[in-house]
Amino acid sequence: MRRLRRCPPFADLCVVTAAGPDEHAVLRACLGMRGMLEHWLSDPPYNALELELLGPAPAAVAKVNNRYRYRLTLWGKDGKLLRALVAHLLRTAQGERENRGISIFADMNPMD
Repeated sequence: MRRLRRCPPFADLCVVTAAGPDEHAVLRACLGMRGMLEHWLSDPPYNALELELLGPAPAAVAKVNNRYRYRLTLWGKDGKLLRALVAHLLRTAQGERENRGISIFADMNPMD
């Protein structure tokens, strides 16, 4: 069943979450990250990665302590390359000026 649904350990799942006090800024950050991922996936070395990208979507609990949370979900088979892609995404997104005040983090193979 887990193999058919591409769940860990048969594939890697990564959830990238952005959180901040301004919902529109958080959504813009997630849309920007999705755009970066789509661009990078068209060029080597990441074009070899069989990746399914979902989102952005609000987190299950969208607002906690006056901070809005949105998520991008990535499924891929090459765990090492997926981790490199996510590390590159986090470094790039956190360094952008328009993402100031927004926390961006990733969770590989989350339990929930």
